[in-house]
Amino acid sequence: MMTPTRTIAIAAITTALTFGMNALAKDKEHNEAKKKSAFETMDTDHDGFLTLAEIQAVHPDATAEKIKRHDQDGDGKLSQEEFAAREASFKTAVAEDKHGSKSEFDTFDKNGDGYVTFEEAKAARPNMTEERFKLRDTDGDGKLSREEFTQNRAKKEHSEKAD
Repeated sequence: MMTPTRTIAIAAITTALTFGMNALAKDKEHNEAKKKSAFETMDTDHDGFLTLAEIQAVHPDATAEKIKRHDQDGDGKLSQEEFAAREASFKTAVAEDKHGSKSEFDTFDKNGDGYVTFEEAKAARPNMTEERFKLRDTDGDGKLSREEFTQNRAKKEHSEKAD
């Protein structure tokens, strides 16, 4: 037998669960809309693909090699799905950096001394200039610590989100 108290409790729980599920769904929709919005912003010809030129309009340091890494079907451009996969892999790399796992930092740090020199950065990213490296070297010691590297990657991620 349902008592009035039990009925009210069940109604309250049902309402709370419904509200929570709706909030989660809206949050997911919001995140998907942001991803779609960044893609659509860069897709200036609205053909559903991002070319190197369209990406470089927003990210001048983008290279054909970078695009090729995420171009799963090899057509020389990024589809919305390839772009979303690229975003997910970048977030994973930043998260690994924050947790000290094998990461992009470790890939750059060829000699394993815990710092990335200009030469190591240039070897990993041929388009790296001394000027860009110095901007990332916030303490001016001529090398990037894991913290400086991670902060710069997080800033880049934030600027990509803003786009």
